[in-house]
Amino acid sequence: MLHWLYRTLDILADNKESIEKHMYNQRISLFNTTVDLVFYDVTTLAFETQQTNEILQMDIQRIRNLMSRK
Repeated sequence: MLHWLYRTLDILADNKESIEKHMYNQRISLFNTTVDLVFYDVTTLAFETQQTNEILQMDIQRIRNLMSRK
């Protein structure tokens, strides 16, 4: 089963550009709009550390808040 997952990921990677264009065109025709700006969320990161600080604690709390909404 894992073999088929990897094979599918290879196919998706090989066709990434055409898939993105198709999805873009579908969105444009579905909502009859134009796209001027696209935002892509890259804020979810994973890391490990033995140390803690204020920023790390704020991020942990943010993740807990997001998980509690589900």
